[in-house]
Amino acid sequence: MLITFDGNVETDGIGKFDATSRPQRVDLAREHPDIKLLLDHRDQKLAIRSLYMLAVAIYCNGLLMRSDPELPFEGEFGQQIAKLLAMQDDELAIAGLTGKEA
Repeated sequence: MLITFDGNVETDGIGKFDATSRPQRVDLAREHPDIKLLLDHRDQKLAIRSLYMLAVAIYCNGLLMRSDPELPFEGEFGQQIAKLLAMQDDELAIAGLTGKEA
């Protein structure tokens, strides 16, 4: 997997999976506020690990969606992550990720 910063925040949310490239890659959106914040602190190990975790989550979902395109997601996975990260209430974000009531 290759990680780039070629994603578009309007169409991809925080990032997207590109299964057509070789190697397959995740394009994180450099202009997304959370990616910007992490890039501003790119010398810190936690920021680097956080970027890797986001990319791996998008990559794994992309592989999963290729094997079962009927999974119940509305829109692209990167957009879903971006919406959840934008929520002000951490309990609502957790509920959104787990599908359970807050």
